[in-house]
Amino acid sequence: MPLFGQVTGQFMTAIVDSLDADQDPDLVPLAGKVSFTLNAARVVDNSGATPVILAPTTIVAVLDAEGYLSTPDASGGVQYQGVRLPANNDPNQNPTETQWQVTYDLQVPGTGKVAALPTHQLYLPSNSVVNLGAIIPPDPQQPMSISQAEALLALAVRTVNGLAPDAEGNVVVAGGGPGGPIAITDVTGLEAELLGKATHTELNALVDEFDAYAETTDLEIATKATQSSVNALSAGLATTNENLGGVFNLAQGANTAAEAAQATANEAKGKADTAVQPTNPLMIKGILEPGQLPTGATGFYIQRVS
Repeated sequence: MPLFGQVTGQFMTAIVDSLDADQDPDLVPLAGKVSFTLNAARVVDNSGATPVILAPTTIVAVLDAEGYLSTPDASGGVQYQGVRLPANNDPNQNPTETQWQVTYDLQVPGTGKVAALPTHQLYLPSNSVVNLGAIIPPDPQQPMSISQAEALLALAVRTVNGLAPDAEGNVVVAGGGPGGPIAITDVTGLEAELLGKATHTELNALVDEFDAYAETTDLEIATKATQSSVNALSAGLATTNENLGGVFNLAQGANTAAEAAQATANEAKGKADTAVQPTNPLMIKGILEPGQLPTGATGFYIQRVS
């Protein structure tokens, strides 16, 4: 169920002195209406089993015959003084912090004159009673009165561990005593909350330390792996260099052997050319049968082989 607060106030004005015993202006109650409009587009109430959407609305209060803010009945009359409104700090509502806009429509009875009052905001705590005379903004040309300042200051203090301020605006927490220290255990739930936060803080510190160690370790591993790769590459290059040197030596030896073979071949060819070419070349004389060789023949003969 939503939480509520109550708004009160009395509205009067001064008119010219009437036929009475004194010569002072007469104070007469004002008549009219005071409207309260919530400044939220919508409010979701979660106090029940299922969420309920509260549409924005305007709640209108009236002034009774004595000028007191009152709750009207269905016919426009007065039920009782004061008007109850949903609180602006209900923890079961979303949003939890709202405000009421207060608008005045007041007249001086019997004169038709309008009593102009500025529109302003109202913050209504749950289970509180707020007098509009204490929170309505004063004339900007005039300083705030002491009573208004004290009333606003009292409203600024909500509750401490469920305790509302007294008439002087003080909240005394049992355990500390007036002016005495308040132990952690005197504040409900604070010790457990602090212990939980300390545990979380220590855990977060351990996580940060582990992350830093992991980053350092990863860097060392990466560095070692890179160095190993460089070493392996250097060893491979050295082996390749040695192999290339051996191949070069083999190629050089092969080239030397080829040059020697070429020299031998050239020498043999020269001898062959010398053997084939006679000093005095002769004409081929003819073809001889096997075993035939003419006596005293000169020149070359081709002998048929049997």
